[in-house]
Amino acid sequence: MANEEELFDEAMEGIIYLCDEDDNDIPFRYLDEIEYQDKVYAVLLPLEDEDDAEVVILEVESEEDSEFDNFNGVDDVEVLTAVYELFKERNRDVLDFADEE
Repeated sequence: MANEEELFDEAMEGIIYLCDEDDNDIPFRYLDEIEYQDKVYAVLLPLEDEDDAEVVILEVESEEDSEFDNFNGVDDVEVLTAVYELFKERNRDVLDFADEE
């Protein structure tokens, strides 16, 4: 685990850590935040195998009494597709998308 100063530097670069089911810290690049149907979704890219990785879309839940957000998986394929399409539209000038080749 990185020390507090390293975590701050990485956060400034858009890198966050999420815990997997085995309590391992997994680094992600925070690419964008998309609002859709009154909810907020984070579009993340796993840093391991970044060149071949697919984005991960998670619902962001903010709690009033916590400084941290909760990231929840999204099972609804229609929501995932809609959020991904909005993400592509907003970022088409700065990112290349493999599904558009």
